[in-house]
Amino acid sequence: MPFLTVYHHYNFCPSSFGNVNDDRFNFAQTLTTTTCLHLSSTAPSTVKIAFIYCNGEDTDLFIGGRRNRDYMRIEAQIGKGRSEEEKRALMMGLTEAIVQSVKPKKREKLEVQVRIVEEEEGGLMTNGRLGE
Repeated sequence: MPFLTVYHHYNFCPSSFGNVNDDRFNFAQTLTTTTCLHLSSTAPSTVKIAFIYCNGEDTDLFIGGRRNRDYMRIEAQIGKGRSEEEKRALMMGLTEAIVQSVKPKKREKLEVQVRIVEEEEGGLMTNGRLGE
């Protein structure tokens, strides 16, 4: 799988995002620390968005999520032409990161749903289409 970095582009929930705009992180490290903690935060349910850059190319992936106490839904949009292997790895990585970010006592009740969709005409998803 190519080396990926994550770029936090929007700051919808200052209390959980902090001042991370314009920072880039190693994708794997971010999944297990920064991004997953934002997405499964106990902060009020707000949409969190991250842009993924792949090998310095244009925006390649868009993540948004909404969580309540026992349910987490992540919709990730990946650029056209990515392999099924990349999509599976992304789905597994996101799921595992979310589960690991939740306190152990809550894990057994947590239902995680990850959906990977390909980029549509007109570019990546917009905030208005997430968390509906």
